[in-house]
Amino acid sequence: MLGVSLGGYLAPCAAAYAPRLAAIVALDGVFDAVSALTAHLPLPHEEAVRRAAAEHDEEMDRLIADARARSPILRWAFDHGRYVTRTSNDR
Repeated sequence: MLGVSLGGYLAPCAAAYAPRLAAIVALDGVFDAVSALTAHLPLPHEEAVRRAAAEHDEEMDRLIADARARSPILRWAFDHGRYVTRTSNDR
């Protein structure tokens, strides 16, 4: 059995109850989600992570908004993050 992304989580769960399976491959799809997101920002990774955790950082908010405008993948990632965490901002 091969599971990719959410399937990378679900495949081992299913395999635990399916004795006929000889092997599974669980591929999460993203090795380091934070690095995948910070790569779109014009900041070193460590600075982007530190500033993203700040209570208020208007410049960081602008950098994220600019990156979202340039990348549909990044826009989806942040929108999905907002949905999953039930928050209204990108940080």
